[in-house]
Order: sequence, then C-alpha cells, then structure tokens
Amino acid sequence: FLAPYLENEGYVADLKEHERKTNEMAKEIECPCLLVRGSKTDVLSQEGVQSFKSFVPHAEVVDVAEAGHMVAGDQNTIFAAAVLDFAKRQVLADTSQESKL
Repeated sequence: FLAPYLENEGYVADLKEHERKTNEMAKEIECPCLLVRGSKTDVLSQEGVQSFKSFVPHAEVVDVAEAGHMVAGDQNTIFAAAVLDFAKRQVLADTSQESKL
C-alpha cells in the first residue's frame, strides 16, 4: 500500500527531511528516557531501536514480549510495571543527588 507514496520523489524527500530533523532533535534529549517496544511490533524494528539509541544513548529500552505496537493495550500490566520501575528509579536517583548537595 506504500508503493505509490514511495514512488513519489517529493514524498520520499519530505520523509527524509522529517527523519533528519527528528534525529537532530533526539540528540538534544538530556532527561531520563524510556523506550517501551512490543516485541511483535511491525512499526519499530530492532534496527530502529538501535538508531534511536545512537541519538539518545542514555535511553533505557524495554522489549515487552507478546505485545505489538500498542504495548499498553496488549500487555498493560507489564507496560505499567516497566514505566513505574523506571519512574521510581528516577525519583530515587534525584533524591540521591539532592542529598549530595
């Protein structure tokens, strides 16, 4: 279904420019970052994860088994646990940093 779009040089150029801008913006991310990916997704490949990590090397990645692109809907309990664990660790890290001041 993408073939007509990918044959359009203007469309492909726009996609490449969007990707370039997105990658540049990703390099600016300094805050803690969690990428949650469903292992069965057809949207974000392992190569895509590695590309993201090349721009945001401090990002943590959680691969959720038996989930597609809609991780929270497919495996809500696992998704919530991953997000809560990440958030708790960030709060603990912040608290630890404050006590050093």
